[in-house]
Amino acid sequence: MEIVFNKKGVPCYECLIRGKLIKASPEEKVRQEFIEKLIREKKIPKENISVEMRLSKYGIVIKEKKSKRADIVIHDDDDYVYAVIECKNERVPLTYKTIEQVEEYANELKATVYGTTNGVMTNWFLQEEEGAVLVEDLPVYSNLFLEGAFTAVKAYSPSSILDDFSDFYPYQLISLGKNLLNLLEDTSVNNAIPFIQVCNNYAVAKDAGILLGSYGNPAGVDWIGRYRYLWLEDMQNRRIKIGFTLHKKRDYISYFNVAVHIDDKEQHSLQLMFRDWVYSNGSKFGFWHDGTITTGKGRARKQDMLDLVQERYPELMKNGYVFLGELDNSKQFTFANPDVMDFIKNLVKYVLCRQEFRGYL
Repeated sequence: MEIVFNKKGVPCYECLIRGKLIKASPEEKVRQEFIEKLIREKKIPKENISVEMRLSKYGIVIKEKKSKRADIVIHDDDDYVYAVIECKNERVPLTYKTIEQVEEYANELKATVYGTTNGVMTNWFLQEEEGAVLVEDLPVYSNLFLEGAFTAVKAYSPSSILDDFSDFYPYQLISLGKNLLNLLEDTSVNNAIPFIQVCNNYAVAKDAGILLGSYGNPAGVDWIGRYRYLWLEDMQNRRIKIGFTLHKKRDYISYFNVAVHIDDKEQHSLQLMFRDWVYSNGSKFGFWHDGTITTGKGRARKQDMLDLVQERYPELMKNGYVFLGELDNSKQFTFANPDVMDFIKNLVKYVLCRQEFRGYL
């Protein structure tokens, strides 16, 4: 996307739809490039695309935020809204929180399709009677209204061990949660998690199976649940016990949690909230974190935590965040899957860093 300068020398992009100069920003770059793609690849006429559309044009006020605008709207000649797209800059992962925002707009506008993009990844959702379905792509404009124009993204979704599992997870993440839960609960093979060298200092010495655990964290919250435990051992034969679980706190607040035993210290080290720390990329889901950490003295500086990760395990750092791995949810998660094992190893590395930051290592 070419930069042009206005009369004041401010770098701008020329909007393909509005026909005027818009101040350049990472998000605007994504928006203009995506508009160009909609016109070139999807053959959508310019006159059927609106940009930064005020929802109040349709008589809609969402949560009394009158100035809310939809980034990109695709509509027909009669102004019927067909699709709504939310654009983020490429450093912003496409989490459920992002999807939630555009989904709300789409529901209010009664749009058939909604999407999110950061220029690197794009997700499309098709509204159906039973709920929205993640689909592979947006068809060309001439096929938008044809039956069968969309192909659903494949997801592996085994029946859950917990009957009420789906009641506590956003529907876009239910199949991911079930896949993870069944992975952690799989004890069909003894010592299913093989011996692995996690890093220079620690290796997995034993898959200790599943036990009920109860842990507090530095913020004073108690977490009780079924944990899949690993014993780590360092070069001095010092052992650390790490447990993984899926947890829920209140409706639709779901977590992937990691607990740690170091000597006589037991606590939750990490709570990955699905809504904030899991991004979507078609059938793949990525896990990341921004370094947020609480110690006995309260909330610490995130950058200090990230600096320690950069020093100890630079391979975990990506675009200024901690990247923990990406799993293909179209397949069953197993401990024989290299991506699953990389995810487990990355979680262990990050948790060791967090405990070192807290002074326990």
